[in-house]
Amino acid sequence: QTCALPISVYTGGRVRGQLEAARANVLGSQEQLRRIEGETVQSVIIAYAAVLRDRRRLQVARENVEVLREQLNARRARRKVRDVTITDVAQADARLASGEAQLATADAQLAISRGEYLRIVGHEPGDLAPLPELPGIPESIDQAFDIADMENANLAVARRQEEASRANIAAQREIGRAHVS
Repeated sequence: QTCALPISVYTGGRVRGQLEAARANVLGSQEQLRRIEGETVQSVIIAYAAVLRDRRRLQVARENVEVLREQLNARRARRKVRDVTITDVAQADARLASGEAQLATADAQLAISRGEYLRIVGHEPGDLAPLPELPGIPESIDQAFDIADMENANLAVARRQEEASRANIAAQREIGRAHVS
């Protein structure tokens, strides 16, 4: 003996509304995934560019220290023949000390950038190719805003959430109408 439960043939649009809400929620979740993917790619690009930038800064700082060291040595040599004053030598020494401090700062910043790259990407940066040129730059600010409006994952998520909310409201109205009748 089986117990038969009553099955409604007509639901007054509730199932349709619930189905539309579920579809909108799925599409919203897909947009959230797209947003997270975009943020991840952006983080990788930023870390990559920071390593390239800081490697170049370190190289420039090293070259600067070498030039300042040569200038100090030249000032000292000229001081021996009394061609420059002791103040000139002291100033060259101060410039070298400042350059060495900038070198240490550049080295520390590169270590920070490498650590950030390791955290985001999962391995040491190694040899990195230069950043490519950016393709497809919008020709006008209006075009940039149009592209941003169409491609912005946060806006797409909000639109899908609105669709889901409207479908839920429609389904609840149908439930309310069914209870009234």
